[in-house]
Amino acid sequence: MTPRSKTAQPVSGNSGTAGLARPKAVIEVGSTAVRMLVADIEPSGEYRVLESLQQAVPLGADAFSDGTIRPERVEECVKVLGDFRRILNEYGLKDAAGVTAVATSAIREASNRQAVLDRIYIATGINLLCIDTAEVNRYTYLAVTPYLGGDASLRRGVLMVVEVGGGSTEILLFRNGNVASAHTYRLGSFRIRKTIEEYKASQKRAAELMREHADRAIDTIVEGMGRCKPHTMLLLGGDARLAADELAGEWDRKKPVRVAAETFGRFAKQACETSVDDLVRQHHIPYADAEVFGPGLLICARFAHMLDVKTIAVGAASLRDGIVRELASAGDWTAGFRRQTVQSAVALGRKYRFDEKHAVHVSKLALMLFEKLRDEHGLDRRAEMILHVAGILHDIGCFVSASAHHKHSMYLIANSDVFGLGSPEIRIASQVARYHRQSLPKDSHPDYAVLGREDRILVSKLAAILRVADALDRGHVQRCRDVEVELQPGRMILTARNAGNLVMEQHGMREKAQMFERVYGRKVVLRAVFQ
Repeated sequence: MTPRSKTAQPVSGNSGTAGLARPKAVIEVGSTAVRMLVADIEPSGEYRVLESLQQAVPLGADAFSDGTIRPERVEECVKVLGDFRRILNEYGLKDAAGVTAVATSAIREASNRQAVLDRIYIATGINLLCIDTAEVNRYTYLAVTPYLGGDASLRRGVLMVVEVGGGSTEILLFRNGNVASAHTYRLGSFRIRKTIEEYKASQKRAAELMREHADRAIDTIVEGMGRCKPHTMLLLGGDARLAADELAGEWDRKKPVRVAAETFGRFAKQACETSVDDLVRQHHIPYADAEVFGPGLLICARFAHMLDVKTIAVGAASLRDGIVRELASAGDWTAGFRRQTVQSAVALGRKYRFDEKHAVHVSKLALMLFEKLRDEHGLDRRAEMILHVAGILHDIGCFVSASAHHKHSMYLIANSDVFGLGSPEIRIASQVARYHRQSLPKDSHPDYAVLGREDRILVSKLAAILRVADALDRGHVQRCRDVEVELQPGRMILTARNAGNLVMEQHGMREKAQMFERVYGRKVVLRAVFQ
């Protein structure tokens, strides 16, 4: 195991209230290594890293070549996690409440994933969760947010954040500090290494093949960016950090360091042409890291070359930092993060030419009702964000056909990406949009029937609110702007002030309020008041 690194340095703001900090740990089981970060989180939400550890375990060598992880490799992982478990005990983290453990693409893609997760839990008591690409994007965003706040040059124009893993490459595009898109591609350092090894070529020829393989994939990715070409690249990941150490010397880990793209490219080329054994000796890195060092740098360098980026920024932030930041906020989504999610949903709506004024107004009304009913539905900020997104996108199915557009909306949402929402949230949002009109949820509806009980209840609670909000703008003219809500026994009185003739809205409410009455036990009464 790598030497224990105890930093005890503040990461965000001041050190907080002494003696009241609570230790938390984040474990990441990746393609090449198992990593752990332990931090003290202050009541203020600030935190300081206490310890950082990693141990090489090349799970990707199995997962990306054979599609399954061998038992002996699983036991390597179990041993490392067992060692981490003992360290966690030293910090008093003996139960699951203080430990967040995640697995990325290697375990996620393995055909024996569940068996691996079960073995790890049985042996160590660590509940390892596979996170999907949307969750990885969320954590990466949280990890790099301090960079954007502290460096104005990263907020100008288009910034591309790139992290190359063993199995995939993650790309976040920012335009003027806001997320423009987030994608994960099956282009990874392990995948390239294993593909090229099949040719049994010389080291120099293997390097040429790696470049050709990377260029073909990157050319397709760059073409898909259209006009959203970056002015700046920010690289994350251990390979990029090691390259920056070699090229820039000592640098402040709290800030990105700049390296000339041409210099970075030459270094990447040299790494690809160097044998794995020599890389281990030259850079003092584990064999598993040396195997992917060259391909990982090559992918970054070829992106810079094809996009004509002159200077590369390298940051020390990691997925683990993003998770700690989320823990520091008590799992609550910050205002900035919620704004990014909403912007992503609006961008998706524009793609399908939605009625933006109607969508935004309905979502605003839905959130107002959500807040007024908070004591009754007992839902959290995650549910509120799902409702917000469903409200914005509930009518996008009209792009396909006005007939049964609620079903088309469900399909389009379920098969789209909204930044900040993982697969479970997208699935719920699609169902909430599906039930904004027409029939109520039924067990005979396949997509609804497969949901667990809690998710079915969540869909019903949110869809009932969305129906009422949609009825308040039945004519798509935003008449009901000033609406007061009064909760009475068995009734919810909605008073619209100075809204004019509400015949259409009242007719829509009679059609749509049935679900609300069934879920919340209250009849909805819409009144108009003129002043």
